[in-house]
Amino acid sequence: MSAPTPASPSSIEAKMNQIRALLARMQQDEGSLDESLALYEEATRLIAACQSMLDSAADRINNQADV
Repeated sequence: MSAPTPASPSSIEAKMNQIRALLARMQQDEGSLDESLALYEEATRLIAACQSMLDSAADRINNQADV
């Protein structure tokens, strides 16, 4: 069994920090509707990526439990 690889810059923690930053910008309510929509879409994309990472981790755990 190989050692786990260290967290990359695109780790779930990094994505969560990006989501927090996007939400903070959206809460400032200083941008246009188009800017707010772009921030929302980016946050949604990052949330989906985090969910995918969590699903993959759960699958790995479940597969090891079956062994």
